[in-house]
Amino acid sequence: QPWTRAAGQGATAAGFMEISHRGSAADRLLSASSSMARAIELHTMLRDGDVMRMRAVDAIEVRAGQTVALRPGGFHLMLIGLSQPLRQGETVAVTLRFERAGEVQVALSVQAAGAREPAAHRH
Repeated sequence: QPWTRAAGQGATAAGFMEISHRGSAADRLLSASSSMARAIELHTMLRDGDVMRMRAVDAIEVRAGQTVALRPGGFHLMLIGLSQPLRQGETVAVTLRFERAGEVQVALSVQAAGAREPAAHRH
């Protein structure tokens, strides 16, 4: 269930999802785009001493038969320069570009600003 958090126009938001690959050869997520953001970067979180730091990555590898989780505190999409506010209950269309699979369309479900997971996963 792809998702993001509510954010204001001009702000930055993060995109989360699980990417499963059923093919026989590894693939890589190379980039992403959306009409809702000036740019989308692929990021990860790394520990630097006692501090977690966000870093851009060139690609996210998805091994054959595996699932990669894009989630808070790990790999994620950074939607930079939002063209309009992201409001809870709406969706954001994003195009993912893979090395082998090509373009894949996803819709990020906009959750509350402080959400740690999509609403459907809450207990």
